[in-house]
Amino acid sequence: MDWNFAFATVTQNNLGGAGPDSGKEEIRYAGVANGVDLILTTDSAYTVNPKVKDYDSGWAAGKTADGTGNNGINGKFGQVNVKGNTEVKMKFTLVEEGTDTPVEVSPKQTVFFSVYDMDTGKGYEFVDFTTPVDSHSVTPTTTAKLTGTDAHLQATAGRRGTDEDNPSDPMAMTKVQKDSAIWITYIGRNTWSLTFGEKGNEKGKGGRNLLFAGRAEGHCKAGPIVDPPGFCTAGIEAMIKGGGKVCCPDKCGFTTASGAPTLPKFSGAPNSCGGPACDKGPDGQRQMERYNDCCVGKPIVDGNVRASINASYGIVSKGRFCTGLGKDAPPCINRLSKQSDR
Repeated sequence: MDWNFAFATVTQNNLGGAGPDSGKEEIRYAGVANGVDLILTTDSAYTVNPKVKDYDSGWAAGKTADGTGNNGINGKFGQVNVKGNTEVKMKFTLVEEGTDTPVEVSPKQTVFFSVYDMDTGKGYEFVDFTTPVDSHSVTPTTTAKLTGTDAHLQATAGRRGTDEDNPSDPMAMTKVQKDSAIWITYIGRNTWSLTFGEKGNEKGKGGRNLLFAGRAEGHCKAGPIVDPPGFCTAGIEAMIKGGGKVCCPDKCGFTTASGAPTLPKFSGAPNSCGGPACDKGPDGQRQMERYNDCCVGKPIVDGNVRASINASYGIVSKGRFCTGLGKDAPPCINRLSKQSDR
Protein backbone atom coordinates (compact mmCIF):
# COMPACT_ATOMS: atom_id res chain seq x y z
CA MET A 1 0.00 0.00 0.00
CA ASP A 2 1.77 3.10 -1.28
CA TRP A 3 0.28 5.83 0.92
CA ASN A 4 1.99 9.20 1.20
CA PHE A 5 1.55 12.88 2.05
CA ALA A 6 2.09 14.23 -1.48
CA PHE A 7 -1.54 15.37 -1.82
CA ALA A 8 -2.75 15.00 1.76
CA THR A 9 -4.33 17.72 3.91
CA VAL A 10 -4.87 17.99 7.67
CA THR A 11 -8.60 18.20 8.41
CA GLN A 12 -8.41 17.74 12.20
CA ASN A 13 -5.45 18.62 14.43
CA ASN A 14 -6.05 17.88 18.10
CA LEU A 15 -3.80 15.02 19.18
CA GLY A 16 -4.52 14.12 22.79
CA GLY A 17 -6.76 17.18 23.12
CA ALA A 18 -3.72 19.50 22.99
CA GLY A 19 -5.06 21.52 20.02
CA PRO A 20 -4.75 23.71 18.08
CA ASP A 21 -8.19 22.46 16.93
CA SER A 22 -11.04 21.45 19.22
CA GLY A 23 -13.29 18.42 18.87
CA LYS A 24 -12.10 14.89 18.17
CA GLU A 25 -8.76 14.19 19.82
CA GLU A 26 -6.86 13.07 16.74
CA ILE A 27 -4.84 14.24 13.78
CA ARG A 28 -6.55 13.29 10.52
CA TYR A 29 -4.52 13.34 7.33
CA ALA A 30 -7.07 13.28 4.52
CA GLY A 31 -6.12 11.86 1.13
CA VAL A 32 -2.97 9.86 1.88
CA ALA A 33 -4.18 7.51 -0.88
CA ASN A 34 -7.26 7.35 -3.07
CA GLY A 35 -10.20 7.06 -0.68
CA VAL A 36 -7.88 6.68 2.33
CA ASP A 37 -7.19 8.89 5.37
CA LEU A 38 -4.62 8.39 8.13
CA ILE A 39 -5.70 8.98 11.75
CA LEU A 40 -3.27 9.50 14.66
CA THR A 41 -4.52 9.05 18.23
CA THR A 42 -2.98 8.65 21.68
CA ASP A 43 -4.35 7.03 24.82
CA SER A 44 -1.74 8.49 27.16
CA ALA A 45 -0.67 11.89 28.44
CA TYR A 46 0.70 14.14 25.71
CA THR A 47 2.75 17.28 26.36
CA VAL A 48 3.94 19.70 23.70
CA ASN A 49 6.57 22.41 23.97
CA PRO A 50 4.54 25.26 25.57
CA LYS A 51 6.94 28.05 24.73
CA VAL A 52 5.83 30.78 22.33
CA LYS A 53 8.65 32.84 20.85
CA ASP A 54 8.92 36.23 19.21
CA TYR A 55 10.55 36.28 15.81
CA ASP A 56 11.71 38.92 13.35
CA SER A 57 12.80 37.63 9.95
CA GLY A 58 13.53 41.08 8.55
CA TRP A 59 10.36 41.23 6.43
CA ALA A 60 7.86 39.92 8.96
CA ALA A 61 7.57 39.74 12.74
CA GLY A 62 5.28 38.00 15.18
CA LYS A 63 5.09 35.04 17.53
CA THR A 64 5.67 31.38 16.78
CA ALA A 65 3.06 28.86 17.83
CA ASP A 66 3.64 26.46 20.70
CA GLY A 67 4.51 22.84 19.89
CA THR A 68 1.07 22.05 18.48
CA GLY A 69 1.83 24.51 15.68
CA ASN A 70 4.37 21.97 14.44
CA ASN A 71 1.85 19.12 14.30
CA GLY A 72 0.49 18.24 10.87
CA ILE A 73 2.42 18.15 7.60
CA ASN A 74 5.99 19.28 7.01
CA GLY A 75 6.84 19.15 3.30
CA LYS A 76 5.93 15.60 2.28
CA PHE A 77 6.05 14.23 5.81
CA GLY A 78 3.70 13.92 8.72
CA GLN A 79 5.01 15.60 11.86
CA VAL A 80 4.26 15.40 15.59
CA ASN A 81 5.91 17.53 18.30
CA VAL A 82 6.63 16.56 21.91
CA LYS A 83 8.01 18.60 24.79
CA GLY A 84 11.66 17.98 25.63
CA ASN A 85 12.34 14.89 27.76
CA THR A 86 8.77 13.55 27.34
CA GLU A 87 7.19 10.94 25.09
CA VAL A 88 3.91 10.27 23.30
CA LYS A 89 2.31 6.92 22.47
CA MET A 90 0.68 7.04 19.04
CA LYS A 91 -1.64 4.76 17.12
CA PHE A 92 -1.67 5.06 13.31
CA THR A 93 -4.81 3.85 11.51
CA LEU A 94 -5.52 3.87 7.78
CA VAL A 95 -9.27 4.46 7.36
CA GLU A 96 -11.77 4.96 4.58
CA GLU A 97 -11.94 8.65 3.72
CA GLY A 98 -14.14 10.72 6.02
CA THR A 99 -14.88 7.77 8.32
CA ASP A 100 -13.38 5.85 11.24
CA THR A 101 -13.69 2.56 9.33
CA PRO A 102 -10.28 0.88 8.89
CA VAL A 103 -9.44 0.16 5.26
CA GLU A 104 -9.29 -3.41 4.06
CA VAL A 105 -5.72 -4.68 3.83
CA SER A 106 -5.25 -8.18 2.47
CA PRO A 107 -3.27 -10.62 4.67
CA LYS A 108 -0.29 -10.56 2.28
CA GLN A 109 -0.34 -6.85 1.39
CA THR A 110 2.75 -4.81 2.31
CA VAL A 111 2.18 -1.48 4.03
CA PHE A 112 5.15 0.90 4.01
CA PHE A 113 6.14 3.11 6.93
CA SER A 114 9.26 5.15 7.64
CA VAL A 115 10.66 7.60 10.21
CA TYR A 116 13.27 10.30 9.64
CA ASP A 117 15.67 12.83 11.08
CA MET A 118 16.66 10.80 14.12
CA ASP A 119 19.08 13.19 15.81
CA THR A 120 20.24 14.64 19.11
CA GLY A 121 20.11 18.07 20.68
CA LYS A 122 19.81 18.76 24.40
CA GLY A 123 18.86 15.09 24.60
CA TYR A 124 18.39 12.26 22.11
CA GLU A 125 15.29 11.17 20.18
CA PHE A 126 14.01 7.62 20.36
CA VAL A 127 11.30 5.55 18.67
CA ASP A 128 9.91 2.39 20.24
CA PHE A 129 8.02 0.34 17.63
CA THR A 130 5.52 -1.23 20.03
CA THR A 131 3.72 -3.08 17.24
CA PRO A 132 5.89 -5.88 15.81
CA VAL A 133 7.28 -4.94 12.38
CA ASP A 134 7.60 -7.40 9.52
CA SER A 135 10.88 -5.95 8.31
CA HIS A 136 13.17 -3.02 8.99
CA SER A 137 16.25 -1.60 7.31
CA VAL A 138 18.77 1.19 7.65
CA THR A 139 21.76 2.29 5.58
CA PRO A 140 25.16 0.61 6.14
CA THR A 141 26.38 3.95 7.54
CA THR A 142 23.32 4.66 9.68
CA THR A 143 23.69 6.96 12.66
CA ALA A 144 20.60 5.50 14.34
CA LYS A 145 21.25 2.90 17.04
CA LEU A 146 18.86 -0.06 16.74
CA THR A 147 18.20 -2.62 19.47
CA GLY A 148 15.77 -5.50 19.80
CA THR A 149 14.24 -7.54 16.99
CA ASP A 150 11.34 -7.17 14.56
CA ALA A 151 9.11 -8.45 17.36
CA HIS A 152 9.99 -5.33 19.38
CA LEU A 153 12.31 -2.85 17.69
CA GLN A 154 13.76 0.27 19.31
CA ALA A 155 15.82 3.06 17.75
CA THR A 156 17.74 5.94 19.30
CA ALA A 157 19.45 8.88 17.64
CA GLY A 158 23.23 8.96 17.41
CA ARG A 159 23.87 12.11 15.38
CA ARG A 160 23.65 15.76 16.33
CA GLY A 161 21.33 17.45 13.88
CA THR A 162 20.81 20.89 12.39
CA ASP A 163 17.92 22.47 10.48
CA GLU A 164 19.98 22.24 7.29
CA ASP A 165 19.95 18.43 7.22
CA ASN A 166 16.18 18.01 7.64
CA PRO A 167 14.63 16.12 4.67
CA SER A 168 11.84 17.59 2.54
CA ASP A 169 10.96 14.58 0.34
CA PRO A 170 11.08 10.88 1.36
CA MET A 171 11.80 9.93 -2.26
CA ALA A 172 14.78 12.30 -2.64
CA MET A 173 17.18 12.35 0.31
CA THR A 174 20.84 13.19 0.83
CA LYS A 175 23.21 10.65 2.38
CA VAL A 176 23.02 12.18 5.85
CA GLN A 177 19.22 12.21 5.63
CA LYS A 178 19.15 8.52 4.63
CA ASP A 179 21.57 7.72 7.45
CA SER A 180 19.04 9.19 9.90
CA ALA A 181 16.02 7.28 8.52
CA ILE A 182 14.49 3.87 9.31
CA TRP A 183 12.52 1.87 6.74
CA ILE A 184 9.68 -0.31 8.06
CA THR A 185 7.15 -2.68 6.49
CA TYR A 186 4.00 -4.19 7.97
CA ILE A 187 2.19 -7.10 6.32
CA GLY A 188 -1.61 -7.19 6.33
CA ARG A 189 -1.98 -4.35 8.85
CA ASN A 190 -4.19 -1.25 8.71
CA THR A 191 -3.09 -0.03 12.16
CA TRP A 192 0.13 0.05 14.19
CA SER A 193 1.56 1.85 17.21
CA LEU A 194 4.82 3.41 18.37
CA THR A 195 6.18 5.61 21.13
CA PHE A 196 8.25 8.68 20.22
CA GLY A 197 10.09 11.00 22.57
CA GLU A 198 13.31 12.41 23.92
CA LYS A 199 15.57 11.30 26.77
CA GLY A 200 18.62 12.90 28.36
CA ASN A 201 17.25 16.46 28.34
CA GLU A 202 16.95 16.74 32.12
CA LYS A 203 15.55 20.29 32.12
CA GLY A 204 12.96 19.36 29.50
CA LYS A 205 13.62 22.46 27.45
CA GLY A 206 12.44 22.89 23.87
CA GLY A 207 10.63 20.28 21.82
CA ARG A 208 11.33 17.45 19.37
CA ASN A 209 9.59 16.61 16.11
CA LEU A 210 8.93 13.15 14.71
CA LEU A 211 8.92 13.03 10.90
CA PHE A 212 7.23 10.04 9.28
CA ALA A 213 5.83 8.91 5.93
CA GLY A 214 4.85 5.82 3.94
CA ARG A 215 7.14 4.50 1.19
CA ALA A 216 10.57 6.10 1.08
CA GLU A 217 13.55 6.11 -1.24
CA GLY A 218 15.19 2.78 -0.45
CA HIS A 219 12.00 0.80 0.01
CA CYS A 220 11.27 -1.76 -2.72
CA LYS A 221 10.58 -0.04 -6.01
CA ALA A 222 7.04 0.68 -7.10
CA GLY A 223 5.45 2.61 -9.91
CA PRO A 224 4.13 6.16 -9.69
CA ILE A 225 1.25 7.02 -7.37
CA VAL A 226 -1.80 5.45 -8.98
CA ASP A 227 -5.42 4.92 -8.08
CA PRO A 228 -6.57 1.41 -7.16
CA PRO A 229 -8.74 -0.71 -9.50
CA GLY A 230 -12.23 0.67 -9.84
CA PHE A 231 -11.21 4.33 -9.71
CA CYS A 232 -13.72 6.66 -11.31
CA THR A 233 -11.62 7.66 -14.32
CA ALA A 234 -14.54 9.45 -15.97
CA GLY A 235 -17.44 11.00 -14.14
CA ILE A 236 -18.18 11.95 -10.55
CA GLU A 237 -17.51 9.66 -7.59
CA ALA A 238 -19.83 9.33 -4.58
CA MET A 239 -19.84 7.26 -1.40
CA ILE A 240 -22.15 4.41 -0.46
CA LYS A 241 -22.69 3.96 3.28
CA GLY A 242 -20.25 1.36 4.54
CA GLY A 243 -17.38 2.52 2.35
CA GLY A 244 -18.58 1.56 -1.12
CA LYS A 245 -18.55 4.00 -4.01
CA VAL A 246 -20.38 4.67 -7.26
CA CYS A 247 -19.39 6.60 -10.35
CA CYS A 248 -22.00 8.93 -11.87
CA PRO A 249 -21.86 10.29 -15.45
CA ASP A 250 -20.41 13.75 -15.99
CA LYS A 251 -23.87 15.13 -16.69
CA CYS A 252 -24.78 14.70 -13.00
CA GLY A 253 -22.64 17.62 -11.97
CA PHE A 254 -20.11 18.87 -14.53
CA THR A 255 -20.86 22.24 -16.05
CA THR A 256 -21.14 23.46 -19.63
CA ALA A 257 -18.99 26.22 -21.13
CA SER A 258 -21.56 28.73 -19.86
CA GLY A 259 -21.06 27.49 -16.31
CA ALA A 260 -24.51 25.91 -16.02
CA PRO A 261 -24.79 22.31 -14.71
CA THR A 262 -25.93 19.82 -17.34
CA LEU A 263 -28.32 18.24 -14.83
CA PRO A 264 -29.10 20.91 -12.20
CA LYS A 265 -29.74 19.49 -8.73
CA PHE A 266 -32.07 20.42 -5.91
CA SER A 267 -30.57 23.11 -3.64
CA GLY A 268 -31.21 20.89 -0.63
CA ALA A 269 -29.16 18.01 -2.04
CA PRO A 270 -25.63 18.10 -0.56
CA ASN A 271 -24.01 16.29 -3.49
CA SER A 272 -24.46 16.13 -7.25
CA CYS A 273 -23.93 12.36 -7.24
CA GLY A 274 -25.52 10.08 -4.66
CA GLY A 275 -26.68 11.08 -1.20
CA PRO A 276 -29.95 12.58 0.10
CA ALA A 277 -32.31 14.12 -2.47
CA CYS A 278 -29.94 13.17 -5.32
CA ASP A 279 -32.96 12.37 -7.51
CA LYS A 280 -34.48 15.86 -7.28
CA GLY A 281 -34.16 18.67 -9.80
CA PRO A 282 -34.08 22.42 -9.01
CA ASP A 283 -37.84 22.44 -8.29
CA GLY A 284 -37.47 19.81 -5.59
CA GLN A 285 -39.32 17.21 -7.62
CA ARG A 286 -38.00 13.88 -8.85
CA GLN A 287 -36.18 14.15 -12.14
CA MET A 288 -36.08 10.74 -13.82
CA GLU A 289 -32.66 11.28 -15.39
CA ARG A 290 -31.17 12.07 -12.00
CA TYR A 291 -33.20 9.25 -10.44
CA ASN A 292 -31.69 6.71 -12.83
CA ASP A 293 -28.09 7.89 -13.23
CA CYS A 294 -27.19 10.18 -10.32
CA CYS A 295 -28.49 8.15 -7.35
CA VAL A 296 -27.13 5.10 -5.56
CA GLY A 297 -30.58 3.66 -4.89
CA LYS A 298 -31.96 2.41 -1.56
CA PRO A 299 -32.21 0.15 0.26
CA ILE A 300 -28.95 -1.56 -0.67
CA VAL A 301 -28.66 -5.19 0.41
CA ASP A 302 -25.61 -7.43 0.36
CA GLY A 303 -23.51 -4.38 -0.48
CA ASN A 304 -20.24 -6.25 -0.05
CA VAL A 305 -21.10 -9.06 -2.49
CA ARG A 306 -21.07 -8.28 -6.19
CA ALA A 307 -23.35 -11.19 -7.14
CA SER A 308 -26.19 -10.06 -4.88
CA ILE A 309 -25.79 -6.29 -4.35
CA ASN A 310 -29.22 -4.80 -4.95
CA ALA A 311 -31.30 -1.65 -4.79
CA SER A 312 -34.79 -0.74 -5.89
CA TYR A 313 -33.67 2.06 -8.21
CA GLY A 314 -30.67 4.11 -9.27
CA ILE A 315 -27.13 3.13 -10.23
CA VAL A 316 -26.88 0.02 -8.05
CA SER A 317 -30.08 -1.42 -9.49
CA LYS A 318 -28.45 -1.50 -12.92
CA GLY A 319 -25.83 -4.01 -11.76
CA ARG A 320 -23.09 -2.09 -13.55
CA PHE A 321 -19.48 -2.25 -12.26
CA CYS A 322 -16.65 0.15 -13.09
CA THR A 323 -13.24 -0.89 -14.41
CA GLY A 324 -11.53 -3.04 -11.81
CA LEU A 325 -14.75 -4.63 -10.63
CA GLY A 326 -16.11 -4.96 -14.15
CA LYS A 327 -15.94 -3.28 -17.54
CA ASP A 328 -18.81 -0.79 -17.43
CA ALA A 329 -18.59 2.95 -17.94
CA PRO A 330 -20.53 5.33 -15.64
CA PRO A 331 -23.03 4.95 -14.17
CA CYS A 332 -21.38 2.07 -12.34
CA ILE A 333 -20.46 0.68 -8.93
CA ASN A 334 -16.88 1.68 -8.19
CA ARG A 335 -16.15 -0.09 -4.91
CA LEU A 336 -18.21 -2.54 -2.87
CA SER A 337 -19.16 -1.57 0.66
CA LYS A 338 -18.49 -3.60 3.79
CA GLN A 339 -22.10 -3.52 4.95
CA SER A 340 -25.61 -2.85 3.82
CA ASP A 341 -26.78 0.73 3.37
CA ARG A 342 -29.76 -0.10 5.62
